[in-house]
Amino acid sequence: MDNDILTSRFFSYDDKKMDTVVFNLPPHWWSRPYEYAWAADFCKKADIVLDAACGIQHPFKFYLTNYCKTVYAIDEDNRINDCDVMKNEIRLHFGDEAAKYFIDNELYKSVRLKRGDIRKLPYTNGKFDTIFCISVLEHLSDDNKWKAIKEFKRVLKNDGKVILTLDYPDTNIDTMEEIANKNGFKLAGAKDTTIPQNTINWCNQLYCFRMVLVKNGDDD
Repeated sequence: MDNDILTSRFFSYDDKKMDTVVFNLPPHWWSRPYEYAWAADFCKKADIVLDAACGIQHPFKFYLTNYCKTVYAIDEDNRINDCDVMKNEIRLHFGDEAAKYFIDNELYKSVRLKRGDIRKLPYTNGKFDTIFCISVLEHLSDDNKWKAIKEFKRVLKNDGKVILTLDYPDTNIDTMEEIANKNGFKLAGAKDTTIPQNTINWCNQLYCFRMVLVKNGDDD
């Protein structure tokens, strides 16, 4: 695996992007084309994966089904189990053609969807090869970040990876690393917190940072 893919750093406009992830992504999704393109490089055909706090209309969970063995997805929104609601949300965000594709290809059946809390995951220990958590943890307090990361450690296989993206400065990068370290994780590669001149951003107020976590092995 390319060493750069494991480097925890800010996304820049030089990074590859995916404007289509099952559906054509809306132009105002300023970071997702880059986040998804990077996260996609961690897909493996033999893997059992989790999309943690997957969202209702967000398409990455469906994308994963084409590149991984089994895909689980969890979200605390109780609408996650309603196919009609999901179809309508997809229509709202991506258009009629995307909603038709969702129904015609039975995308709802391709993912093992569950309503639940990432701070208390309803899965057995060591179940997942990879956990994807895309632009989620910035919405949680540090205490709840701690609980979520602790659960990721529990349900991840010993040689697994957690693929995180975070909004900055909503999330303090050093604090996030400290939370990960204290819950049995380490960074898989180098860490660079320099904000490049061409960093992707929203109104020069938000920047997107990526992290790859692996178990530190101390208690395995």
